[in-house]
Amino acid sequence: MVLGLVELLILFLLFFGGAVTIIGGYLVMTGRLQLGNYKTCPHCAERIQQAARICRYCQRDLADSDNRPKGLFQ
Repeated sequence: MVLGLVELLILFLLFFGGAVTIIGGYLVMTGRLQLGNYKTCPHCAERIQQAARICRYCQRDLADSDNRPKGLFQ
């Protein structure tokens, strides 16, 4: 059975994509590849940069939430 050019291209892409996914997952899990310094916005729960002062999604000021006193259940 002879594979055509399209079938060979599909097999190559599947193999290459799988290899990249496995290697990338391994690097992230072992800590060799860092995805950046991020934190979660306390207002909208989106992932934002650690140094952000205003959330880029909900436009709320993050300094207010960091400096306010903790309540009884927080």
